Amino acid sequence: MRQFTLFITLAAFVFYAQTGAALAGDWYIQGLLGHSTVKTSGSEIHGTMYSTSFSVDAGDEMETSGLAWGLGAGYDFSPYPVRLELVFMDRPGESNPARDEMVITRMDTVMFNAWLLLPRLDGPAHFYWGGGLGLAGMGYEYNADGVWFGPWILSGKAKGYSISLAFGLGLGILIDINTNFALDLGYRHTFTSFDDIELIKAAGLTAKVDTSAGIGDFILGFQYKF
Repeated sequence: MRQFTLFITLAAFVFYAQTGAALAGDWYIQGLLGHSTVKTSGSEIHGTMYSTSFSVDAGDEMETSGLAWGLGAGYDFSPYPVRLELVFMDRPGESNPARDEMVITRMDTVMFNAWLLLPRLDGPAHFYWGGGLGLAGMGYEYNADGVWFGPWILSGKAKGYSISLAFGLGLGILIDINTNFALDLGYRHTFTSFDDIELIKAAGLTAKVDTSAGIGDFILGFQYKF
């Protein structure tokens, strides 16, 4: 989690340094609310059993959905149709997994996005599209109580937080309310993958999981332009 916080701090510094020298344009801040769906795919369990390596399909994939929230800051290079922004999103997940079940307890992202604004429609709105790069952090919990794994009967729970690179695409419509306030209606889809998530560590046995994840966010943003 400390690496995630450090990345946000460094990204914010770089973002300010790159945009602060612009000759024209406006800074803005925003709050985001929305509905998020997180789904894994291609999950595989691998590890060692008494020095013998193994790899098996993880079976059922993880999926969670619910409310999401975020905060961000950006720079509008008006009159050029370009916006750059740094956005943090938090997506609460599930808890208390059933026996032999792994759940996503939270999914965070911090993304550096670039948006291209299309020509303004008649009225206060215009469409935009673009994408970004950043980091994703996944909290997870696995309930191993009473699980048979080869000759072992496991107990306890494994939990942790894994961080990986992420990239995303998005589109939406920006609606100006007045010179300072705007609404942002959009969709974001983020792609990431996590390797070597530790599930089991016992005498003679280690088991880890690799998985890819897709994150779909329908968002409503409230922007204030300075």
